[in-house]
Amino acid sequence: VLYVDEMPDLATFFERVAILTGDAAHNLRSCLDHLAYQLALRNTNGIIRNERGVQFPIEDSPTKFQRRCQPGGWLGEIHPNDQAIIGEFQPYDGQQRAPR
Repeated sequence: VLYVDEMPDLATFFERVAILTGDAAHNLRSCLDHLAYQLALRNTNGIIRNERGVQFPIEDSPTKFQRRCQPGGWLGEIHPNDQAIIGEFQPYDGQQRAPR
């Protein structure tokens, strides 16, 4: 038999975990955006037309992803081969795709 006389206040612990989890998720997302930007730099020889428009998409359908690959889209200045690799990591319908 185990008796608990006192329960610690976990509010500060949960708050800290929430802050750290949010910070980690934001940092991971930022890494993906930096990757997309570096791929655009490589493809355009350092002359990106729309620097603020380059982002790593996370789309739930192939149609939406293809729109991001069009000129003016987030991946519009990235080489088609790199677009295809990024497409392999999209969460379409929750399906898992094996990377190349």
